[in-house]
Amino acid sequence: MSILTSCIREDPEYRQLLRTVSENFRINPLPILASGMCDGASDAFLVSLIEDTKKQRGDSPALVVCPEEKECVKLCGVLERCGIRAAFYMSRDLTFYNITASHEYEHERLKVLCGLLEGEFDAVVTTPDAALGYTIPPEKLMDANFGIEYG
Repeated sequence: MSILTSCIREDPEYRQLLRTVSENFRINPLPILASGMCDGASDAFLVSLIEDTKKQRGDSPALVVCPEEKECVKLCGVLERCGIRAAFYMSRDLTFYNITASHEYEHERLKVLCGLLEGEFDAVVTTPDAALGYTIPPEKLMDANFGIEYG
C-alpha cells in the first residue's frame, strides 16, 4: 500500500486538500467527500488522509461513513491491514416484539464507544443511520465503566 499512498501524496490536488484541511480544520471542520476513484485508489486515499491529518485531529479519530455495513466491514479490514487502528460502529438492531434477544451487537457498540473514550482508535467506520443514532452520554459511560482483573 505504501507505493499507492506515496503516489497519492505526490498528487497536487491531494496536497491542496491537505493544505485546506490544515488551515481550516479547527475553524470549520467540514466533512470531506471523495468520489470517482476505484477501490484500490480510494483505499489508498483514505489511508493517506487518515495518516496525514492525525496532527490536526489530535486525539480525535477520523469518522468514515459508508452507505452499507458490508462496505464498512471491508474498509475496516483494509485500514487495519495498513496499520490504522480502526473500529466498525454498527447500527442498532431494533426489536419490536417481545423475544429474548442477543445483546452481542449492543456489546460491540459499547466496546467502540468505550474505545473512543480511551483513545484506542485512529478511525471509526460506520453507516449514516448508526452515526446519527442516539447513544449514552460520554460522562455516564465513563461513570459506568469499570475493569475486572484476574487474581
